[in-house]
Formats: sequence, structure tokens, C-alpha cells
Amino acid sequence: MKPTILFVAVSLALSLTACGGGHVSPPPNQPSLSGVYEGTITASDGVLNARLVVGDAFSDGSFPAELSSPGDPQVVPVEGVGSQWGSSFSVVFDRFSQDPFYLEGRLDAATGRLAGTIRYADRRQTLSFVFFYAGTV
Repeated sequence: MKPTILFVAVSLALSLTACGGGHVSPPPNQPSLSGVYEGTITASDGVLNARLVVGDAFSDGSFPAELSSPGDPQVVPVEGVGSQWGSSFSVVFDRFSQDPFYLEGRLDAATGRLAGTIRYADRRQTLSFVFFYAGTV
């Protein structure tokens, strides 16, 4: 098993454990991620404008998410499922994707800012992202 995949598997297992094994709703004082966020994804070769849409949490605490680049028709929107614990979150984008990746970050509830990294399962490439809350779903 590749170290990156093992790390991601352990991270997801820990996030599910932190959320009560995925069967308990998040604590009431936990900030909600639900909404539309707009910002940028930065790689060594450039910057991509992007939109992250986070849906309402399911009963098990997980939530649906979609990442897209509305200004670039060559970038196909991808769907994923995420978990949240406190102000930290992770999303696995592996649905309809030939190249699965993992988005991990933190929410600053006071400013509506999401920031973190994107890691690919089969590459050592790491990207950074910054999104700001733009409205409700």
C-alpha cells in the first residue's frame, strides 16, 4: 500500500471516529460548512479559479461536495463526500474521477474562509486552496 493512500485511509478513519463513527450528528457548537465557496487553487504552474459547493450534512455527519471551475469549460466538475470535526474537514473526490484526490483544510467561521491542501492518491503533487463563503446552496 502506498504511503499516501495509507495516510489518507488513517485520516479518514480518524475523522469518522471523531464524528462518532459516522453515525452521530456533529456537536451543536460545530460551525456548519454548508454553502457555496469561491476562491483559488494554486499549483506550481499557475492558479485556477474554483468553486466549492458543500451540501447539508447527512444523518451520519458526512456531507456532499462538488468542486468546479465555472470559468474554465475544460475542467469537469467533480463530486465527493466529506467529513468534519470541529473546524477541520476533509473531502474525498473519487466519484466520476479517473484521478481521485483529497481536499483537507480548516474553516475560519468568523471570516468564512476555507484554506488547506489538495493531495492526489497516486502522485506526490500537493496543491493549496483558499475559498471564501459566497452564499447558501
